[in-house]
Amino acid sequence: MGGVQPKVELALRRTLFFSIFVLLYLLLGAFGFYILPRRQRSLACEENTERLDAHRSEMLNVLWSGTMAQSEHDWAHMANQKLDIYENALLSLCKPPPIPPRSFLNSFLHSFSLVTTVGLPDVETLTWAGKAFAMLYASFGIPLTMLYLGQCSKMISGLLPGDRALFTALVTVFLSAVLYDIVGGTKDDTPFLDAVLHVFLTVSTVGDCSGQPTLTLSLVCIFAISLCSIAFVVIERHIENCVQGMELAFGRQFGSLSRWLNASSIDDDRIIEEDEDQTEDD
Repeated sequence: MGGVQPKVELALRRTLFFSIFVLLYLLLGAFGFYILPRRQRSLACEENTERLDAHRSEMLNVLWSGTMAQSEHDWAHMANQKLDIYENALLSLCKPPPIPPRSFLNSFLHSFSLVTTVGLPDVETLTWAGKAFAMLYASFGIPLTMLYLGQCSKMISGLLPGDRALFTALVTVFLSAVLYDIVGGTKDDTPFLDAVLHVFLTVSTVGDCSGQPTLTLSLVCIFAISLCSIAFVVIERHIENCVQGMELAFGRQFGSLSRWLNASSIDDDRIIEEDEDQTEDD
């Protein structure tokens, strides 16, 4: 390629090579997650807590008012009836959330979130076989993805040296948030800052526990994760340059403290040797 450095051209060629392997591996993981059975989620009662508390308070008031006015047999019968009513209300209000529909696209995004260390969503729906497959799949998928991201980072750093990578990363996060907000990854009333936060957490591989990335965001992350890692390296160098003076001052103080401690240790050794010599003379 004319005008491109040989190391950048090599990184580009290796990036394309490993990207094919990563894509095939993602398809393999998507097929695996697609055919694996899933289990029901646990009960979720947070949205109906107030109604359950109202049922409970009403039941306790009725039981308390009838404690002294009824016989033990009648009170036990009434208590069982109230407990049955409360149990039925509890079961009706605490229904397990529905499992997302099984689709190959969701399974593909599942695999992508796992191998990029963004975070595995819906862990609760995995059976023991799904959890074992996820661990085995990630054990090989994460190193393979790291190989790809490493070559992609070399290519980007060769094309965008210095602060250009940092500026490009900021623009990429902003435009990705706009695209994520427009395409439909968020609700209509979701603030734009939340979309920016979701994109940042995804491309920085911190992960957003609220859900898995969309297909559009996943395609952007193929290059944005490497770009974000380079930006972090640039920021790291700037921080290191800013604190270099304080580091040198700390080094001088630490050296002075070390010399003082060594001098004190030598003086103590001399005192001990003199005491031993005096004891031998006596």
